[in-house]
Amino acid sequence: MIDWMSYLSVVSTLAFVVFFAVGPGSIPWMITAELFSQGPRPSAMAIAVLVNWMANFVVGIGFPSLKVSTIYLIM
Repeated sequence: MIDWMSYLSVVSTLAFVVFFAVGPGSIPWMITAELFSQGPRPSAMAIAVLVNWMANFVVGIGFPSLKVSTIYLIM
């Protein structure tokens, strides 16, 4: 393995996290803050964050099995 490839993978992962946080990662917080008035906003924010984290969890749990089942389709 080339020595600089490990650094490239770390930098690529960090860049993905930063650009996701700046771009579509903040959408649930912005939309929820704009849709609800001051009273129900904390509860709505809690639900939006819960749904966002649960979706991330489902993707994280489901991806390995999806990768194994589709390995021959991609190649």
